[in-house]
Amino acid sequence: MATEYKVSDYLNSKLIRLGIELSDVEIAVLNIKYIIPITAPDSVLDQNNIALVDKACLYQVRDLLLAPEIVEGGYSIKYDKESVTKWYNSEVHRLGLSNNIEFSLAPKIRDASNYW
Repeated sequence: MATEYKVSDYLNSKLIRLGIELSDVEIAVLNIKYIIPITAPDSVLDQNNIALVDKACLYQVRDLLLAPEIVEGGYSIKYDKESVTKWYNSEVHRLGLSNNIEFSLAPKIRDASNYW
């Protein structure tokens, strides 16, 4: 018999590769927003719900990419935005979804003439 994994285990393992750790509350919110309407959060991962869970991961990453970086004193919340953006764009394409937000990895040109 094959090993059975819960939906929440798959969510964690998929996002941890991107350096994103979810709290129990974040997992609960993902389950409520995207997964529970179709399947229970503690249900076994299978062919019927894996695409749904992949989409939930995608939405979580989208929310993180849109959030500002937080730096306060010695505490900061940052992600490797370039790698996460590449992953996001490839997942959008793989899942056949429209990319509602376009991320440009091109350098930004800023006017620094006021510093002279």
